[in-house]
Amino acid sequence: MKEFKVNEFLTLKLEEDTTNIYVSGELFNQCKYLMLNIPIENTEKFDEIESIDEAADILGWTYDGQVGVEYDIDSETEFWGHCSILQAWFEHEYDTRLLHSNLAFPLLKKLAGVGDPVAKKVFKEEIVNRFESGYPTVIAYMFKAHLLNYLNREELEQLIEQNFSVILIAVGKLPGMAKFDVFNSLINLIKSIGLLSKYHARIETLFFALLDSIPDEKKYNALSTLIKTSEETGLITRWIKEHFPTFLDIIDKLLDEDKYGAFSALLEVVKITGLENFPFFLEAINKLPDEDKYHAFSDLIFYFYDSKLLEEKFSIFLEEIDKLPDEDKYYAFIALLKVAKETRLIKEHFSTFLEEIDKLLDEDKYYAFSALFEVAKESGLIKEHFLAFLDFISKLTGRDKHRTFFILLKVAKETKLIKEHFSAFLESIGKLTSRTNYNRKYPRIYHKYNAFYDLIDSIKSPELLNKYYSQIETQFLALVDGIDKLSGEDKYDAFSWLLKVAKITRLMKKHFLVLLGIFPKLPDIDKLADYHKQDAYSHLIKAIKGTDLENETVFKKWKEKNPTFKIF
Repeated sequence: MKEFKVNEFLTLKLEEDTTNIYVSGELFNQCKYLMLNIPIENTEKFDEIESIDEAADILGWTYDGQVGVEYDIDSETEFWGHCSILQAWFEHEYDTRLLHSNLAFPLLKKLAGVGDPVAKKVFKEEIVNRFESGYPTVIAYMFKAHLLNYLNREELEQLIEQNFSVILIAVGKLPGMAKFDVFNSLINLIKSIGLLSKYHARIETLFFALLDSIPDEKKYNALSTLIKTSEETGLITRWIKEHFPTFLDIIDKLLDEDKYGAFSALLEVVKITGLENFPFFLEAINKLPDEDKYHAFSDLIFYFYDSKLLEEKFSIFLEEIDKLPDEDKYYAFIALLKVAKETRLIKEHFSTFLEEIDKLLDEDKYYAFSALFEVAKESGLIKEHFLAFLDFISKLTGRDKHRTFFILLKVAKETKLIKEHFSAFLESIGKLTSRTNYNRKYPRIYHKYNAFYDLIDSIKSPELLNKYYSQIETQFLALVDGIDKLSGEDKYDAFSWLLKVAKITRLMKKHFLVLLGIFPKLPDIDKLADYHKQDAYSHLIKAIKGTDLENETVFKKWKEKNPTFKIF
């Protein structure tokens, strides 16, 4: 075993072909590759090099050796090389520029800790000097190793005050993840000495300088850190005033899974400050992934719930529904409807709500319509907007048209609006379909023929029937013509409702021959045929019994040809 004593505190030993460093007799570390192979032809590159760290970065040195260099020296020669380097290091009062930082500072710290007077004297000086050098990897290492924590508050404040621009430049040269690590470490350091408020503006500057080069997966962490420090320092209001639109722009630079979290964090900040950056938030929603847009929209609605701005911007909220994914529009509509009802904004924006329904998916329109209709009833807005509700039937599809018609008819009867809007109801019959999704359990709610009968049956006033007789007749004949387009059992069902209408109006007498002409065209349907034809026939006979129609030549001749039909 060979041994070399640098001084009473530092010794090197060659043990089993390995050079080891001992501090006060205690094994400190295995001495790995301290030496660099500098090519003669490239010496000009090193003319302005001030430290081994800089040379190591240029030559691609790692703690396991120099990249691309094969070391072909025996262990004893290597041992004496290490001894020479550490001896020179001691003779230069432990100048950390002569060793790589990864070894120089831990070893210097250890020597100072065991009482080496030179190490104790220069330890803090070396920290300050190397920090002020501004070399990026050295600064990053010093933060990572928490070396700045060995300075007192006054020393730290002076170092940061005089070298903040150095930090900005140095950190800007670091790779992405290292930038974020230094950013975080700097904030924690400043926070630990109670100077966060004093340096917050500079932290903001650093954040903006680093943002684009910080890895995407760390951008949200950096933003969250800055928001947190802004709250802790009490500078949140000033920060929001100066930077809020810019920070909302940052959302677009985050990973999709981080965008909603950043949006929520910024919204919480605005709640604290009471500032109303409404347009910026609306813009930010459009930058979120589709699956998060509704949640952000909902958060924004209920943030402004107690704000005067809600009334001012409510129509904009309604317009923004159209920018949401189709599957979310209905839920956004319902959320706004609830707010409008509770804040008494419903009257002012009712027409807009009705227009917004048309932007929803077809399968959502009826449910949105029903919800709005219920709010209208509760808010006393039915009479004012009843015609608009009737007009909206044409924007619905299939079964939803009929359900809406019957709901409106029921309300019109209960509120006595039927007389006022009878003509509009008649017109809406033409907007219904002849048959949709027939259901035997609820047979009277699915087609225009029974809707026509219910409408006529809802008015008992001969005066009203006379007043709209011409319009009723036009609709009646249109429906008669439509029977030919139906098939099978639908023909009987439609014909039955028309006969009922004819009975309670003057249309039976006037258009008896028209109805009689349809009757023979009704098809036979298995075993139900006799029942359906007898039923239809019964209505006809009862309607004309005791009238001149009973003796009509055409009817007599028809009865002679159809002797099987009789009244039960």
